[in-house]
Amino acid sequence: MRLLHLAVRLLRVTHEAAGVQQLFNTTVAAQTPFLAKKWLSVFDALSSAKDALCDVEDGVRGTIRPIGWDKPPPPADSADGLPPVSQAAAGVQQLFNNTVAAQTPFLAKKWLSVFTALSSAKDALRDVEGGIKGTIRPIGWAKPRQPTDLADGLPPEVCRDVIYRCLSIDEAVCSARPISRAYGTQLVDEVFVLRHIDSHLTDNKLTGLIDVHRTAADTADAAAPTPAVVPPPTCADEEELLGVSEMYGVLEDMYPNIVANDVMQTILEMIGKEQPKMTCLFKSSLHGSSYGNLAQRVVGRRGLLFVIKCDDTNTIAVFADTQLHLPADPTSVLGFDCPVSLFSVCGAFKEGITKIEVPQDEQHVTVAGIQGAVTNIHGVPWGKVCIARGRLWLGCGKDGPTDDLLNCCQGVEKKELPASREFVGKTISCWPNKVSLCGVETHCSTAQRVEVFQVLSAVPADPILTESDLRALVDLTGMTDATPQLLYKGERDG
Repeated sequence: MRLLHLAVRLLRVTHEAAGVQQLFNTTVAAQTPFLAKKWLSVFDALSSAKDALCDVEDGVRGTIRPIGWDKPPPPADSADGLPPVSQAAAGVQQLFNNTVAAQTPFLAKKWLSVFTALSSAKDALRDVEGGIKGTIRPIGWAKPRQPTDLADGLPPEVCRDVIYRCLSIDEAVCSARPISRAYGTQLVDEVFVLRHIDSHLTDNKLTGLIDVHRTAADTADAAAPTPAVVPPPTCADEEELLGVSEMYGVLEDMYPNIVANDVMQTILEMIGKEQPKMTCLFKSSLHGSSYGNLAQRVVGRRGLLFVIKCDDTNTIAVFADTQLHLPADPTSVLGFDCPVSLFSVCGAFKEGITKIEVPQDEQHVTVAGIQGAVTNIHGVPWGKVCIARGRLWLGCGKDGPTDDLLNCCQGVEKKELPASREFVGKTISCWPNKVSLCGVETHCSTAQRVEVFQVLSAVPADPILTESDLRALVDLTGMTDATPQLLYKGERDG
């Protein structure tokens, strides 16, 4: 009986599959764990086919066998055994439909179960075969070390065709390198990718927004390590670079603030603004350190917080609560009386952030025109910006005024230091009664970075007059029907 031969052949395939399972688990599945599930699919499908054949055989027993049923058995199985089983099943299907199924219709569904199970087994075996290709190596072959990346042990073709299509370019390139080394093939054409990136950025006048570089560890014959610090991105149009960086939320990562967010929050609380709102106006690391660049970005703004990183240890800050303007004459100067607060952010005091109280009559800011200079108490041109009557100068070099804001002078009198704090800074050598908050023994030094923020209160200042007092004042003018309207507010408008 062909049905019996088919059942015997299927049983033999199942037996052979069981025999190879142990070898499969200790070799292929150990290297590529996801194939173990595929093998279980093969076994489940073969088991289903065997059970379905048993049901058919039970149903066929006792039925009439027509002439031609007992034909010679089909050819012997091939190496994997499954394709001849499928062929045998296909060969007997027509005869089965014309005889057994015609007499016992319910067995037709059983036969469909056989075919479906065999098809599932064949597909599962094909998946296993596809996964095994390139995995089984001859005796003596050294197993490659598993790459430590996002691939999680998947074979290279799966990473290339599935995983890396879901990653951004830089992630795909970087994560593909360890697999490329392990399997001896390049999964991502890095030269092509980088050339395409550079071309796209050049077309948009941008360079360096994406920097994919190979480290020394990635190159076996690397002569020298790749520098760990990547230069900040540059652009012909700085405003365009700034806009793109802000749009993608990477500006702070590219040009981090001098002080951390928690430190900045402490400074804002010490300034005294209620619900302060802070906006970055100027960064020397981004906009350059020239006085002209600073003036272009802060003129007309009020509530200016200057943060100066003197060196790796010492940082200071000054808050001038005024609206700065340049003089109409570019060679002249312009002064502003306004509240001024001076802070040592770190380095000068053991306790950390410390506020130095500036005397009321010394709370003043003077700025020079682009071509001018602020003079010192002796009438000598000294710098571009003078804050708190000389407690801080910007654009002040050893030989006089300079356009570079990083050249600064700083000093406070010892009597102005808070008694409740322990000063650990240095005394200015030429002025024994003054100390430096910048960690140097000289009055003038060169800072590393300068930043300027606008700090405003989100809560409007209280009115000078109450509503009833304002109404009474208007009534005294005789205009009892008039409605007062606020036109100017110093706290808001400067």
